[in-house]
Amino acid sequence: GDAAKDMNGSQDMAFHKLVEAHETFAGLFLAITTLLFLIVLISWIVERYPTVQNAWQKVAHNLSFINKRWLIVTLAAIGLMCVIIVGGIGGLMVYGPTLDPMTKFLYRVIVGQ
Repeated sequence: GDAAKDMNGSQDMAFHKLVEAHETFAGLFLAITTLLFLIVLISWIVERYPTVQNAWQKVAHNLSFINKRWLIVTLAAIGLMCVIIVGGIGGLMVYGPTLDPMTKFLYRVIVGQ
């Protein structure tokens, strides 16, 4: 993000807004996919190693929502939306706001013009 800001110069405020939005959605995508990975990893370890199940039972009582399908599907859908937005913003930064209707919409929402 900082390298892209420096390449474009410090005068273009619209570009800075785009870079900041790109960083925000990329960070959100990273956090969501990391959380999904940890949920899958914990579920796999508990299934694979029965000795862990006993210790996990104590913790799992408080974290019973982790294995709910609705949570995983919701997080995956939000993550998909984030990566689509990140790609759209990346296209905006490289090709400009006239690329396609989605990038025009994103540009208006993020920059406000």
